[in-house]
Amino acid sequence: MSQSLVPFNQENIANLWQQMSTSQKVGLGALITAALTALIFFLTWSQTPNYTAAFTDLAPEDGSAIVDYLKENNVPFQLDNGGATIRVPAAKVNEV
Repeated sequence: MSQSLVPFNQENIANLWQQMSTSQKVGLGALITAALTALIFFLTWSQTPNYTAAFTDLAPEDGSAIVDYLKENNVPFQLDNGGATIRVPAAKVNEV
């Protein structure tokens, strides 16, 4: 029952590759490259943290002190509005 209609082995793959025209080989290579590129992009994008505002309308002195604290505690952050807004990963906003 577990037999497939077309046996899968290296010899069949080699024969199939040899039967393909140059344009088919190039097309298959492009398709595989595009699929791998899309996979890498998706994995990279999905692991990028979602930043949300933790502090807004900050005075420069306050912003500097908060940035120092975040650096000391290895909390990633982004500055917006010329440093008046500090954004941190959404999972850490309540912590900071």
